[in-house]
Amino acid sequence: MKFLTSVLVSLLILAKVQSQELNLKSDLHLSKFLNTSDSNNIKIIKRFDQFLVSKDSSLFQNKTWLKSDFDKYRFPYIDLFRVNFEGSQPTFYNTDLLQILETENSNQFLLKMAFVGNDSSNSSSLKSIYNILATIENNEVYFSRALNYYVANWNKVKRYPITYYISPKKNINEQEIKNQLKDIEILNEYFETDSIEISYYSCVNPIELFQIKGFDYSAGMYFNKKGGIVEFGNHVFSGNSSEYYTHEITHIYINTLFPGSNSLLNEGIATFFGGSGGLDYNWHKKNLIEYIDSNKDFDFSNYTEAFNKIYVDEKTPIPYMTGALIYEYVLEKYDKNKFFEILKSKADLWIILNSVNLNKDNLNSELLKQLKKGH
Repeated sequence: MKFLTSVLVSLLILAKVQSQELNLKSDLHLSKFLNTSDSNNIKIIKRFDQFLVSKDSSLFQNKTWLKSDFDKYRFPYIDLFRVNFEGSQPTFYNTDLLQILETENSNQFLLKMAFVGNDSSNSSSLKSIYNILATIENNEVYFSRALNYYVANWNKVKRYPITYYISPKKNINEQEIKNQLKDIEILNEYFETDSIEISYYSCVNPIELFQIKGFDYSAGMYFNKKGGIVEFGNHVFSGNSSEYYTHEITHIYINTLFPGSNSLLNEGIATFFGGSGGLDYNWHKKNLIEYIDSNKDFDFSNYTEAFNKIYVDEKTPIPYMTGALIYEYVLEKYDKNKFFEILKSKADLWIILNSVNLNKDNLNSELLKQLKKGH
């Protein structure tokens, strides 16, 4: 880790501004190691400059990006959208192009870039190191996700409706695939829908997960031991060295059938069906009960922001459990169709909850009762 950081810092220090020579329109900085006399490099740099100028105007289309990437990923450069922003400052982070690397294909190149900001004290801050693929077709450059390149030689296994991409660092687990397909049947029946085709990337850990997404560095990628991500286009990224991830697959069902649903309710139903962190929902309920029994001032109404990273013993995400218990409450007091109804709502969370007789005054007492039933 220290060696990697030293290498990245060295590359950043050597980034020089050469925009005047190439008549660049963006804030692009070029490393002095880039060969700007190479004709392919010049094409790529100028095209990349066009992308940087235009990328924040739309997530749906960009003339510099391969159309097939939009078909496959829907928002293929979402990791780069507004990446130069810090709060309301749109140009806080500069783009430093560090390297243009040749690949096995003579017409494809890997672009390695860094996003570096400067505060008022002139001290630099590194946001991320990221890679994309550049392909030259008919004398024109088109960009695409590095993911296409990184998983090209991974073990591809089709088990309808899932296409698995298995890391070469692990063996495929057929039993986990069978369990996953059984859970998909349950989800199909519960949501009364056909199977949804899914691409599943089975990584050995979150570091590998971020790497195939294109990151050499991003805040947090080296800290978590487990985890996963769902992306538009029905892509599941697992950093758990597992072919089983019902939590994230449930998100795909919710995002497909109830687009724009409230994040707390979305995480709640995903936790109910798929648990969290490799542990099932009932395990988390027991863990949360023990915690609350030792913390008498606990109040569920303080944990309604879905993505606040607040855990019991670094295992049980309290906001996720809040959402899951709301789901159970609605099932008991009403039925699943009522929960589907509130999933469709775009209103504020407390307005949504008021429609099922929950509010800031009674949320804690009702969810405590729900939590301790059967325990």
